[in-house]
Amino acid sequence: MTNLFDSLINRVASFIASKGGFSHIVAVLFAGALLAYANVPAFHALAQHAYAALPASVEEVVLAIIGLYAWYRTSNSPAGTLALAREIKAAPDTPTAKQVDAAEV
Repeated sequence: MTNLFDSLINRVASFIASKGGFSHIVAVLFAGALLAYANVPAFHALAQHAYAALPASVEEVVLAIIGLYAWYRTSNSPAGTLALAREIKAAPDTPTAKQVDAAEV
């Protein structure tokens, strides 16, 4: 059980270390906003009022932009890079290191 817990802690620590400072700041602000929404009635009322004031078309456009960004953004995830590298390496027509070095652009 200790090894499982240590493995989980190591994974969480490496995930946190792999993200930049800006990501941590945004995460803390987001978590703070969620806590304020849940626990501060005045903030909850402000958020509800702001949301109700948005026309439906603006909401749809914002959600579409967020969705497109999430779909098309380039991931720099180490896990994603490793998975892609393994797929490329497993392909039958993958060039060797010598072929890549000899190739001209």
